[in-house]
Amino acid sequence: MFGSGLDISRLSQMEQTGQLIIGPGGKKAQIDKPLPKLTSSQENALKKAQKYAMEQNIKMVLVHQTITHRQQVAICVSVLI
Repeated sequence: MFGSGLDISRLSQMEQTGQLIIGPGGKKAQIDKPLPKLTSSQENALKKAQKYAMEQNIKMVLVHQTITHRQQVAICVSVLI
């Protein structure tokens, strides 16, 4: 049982109600529906989120490269001393 008191063994027996968004355990007949179109504000928000994620990814790669480079320089300096 989860902390909330939900018995996982009963999940496969539960009836699906409401709008279904594709995910683990979804019933095949309901999954074939296409996703709804995004509004222009949702599209803008998505583009901003994608841009932010790309910027953060690039930033993390550069930080990792800088750390690795500094470690390699430190090793070279310690070998020369």
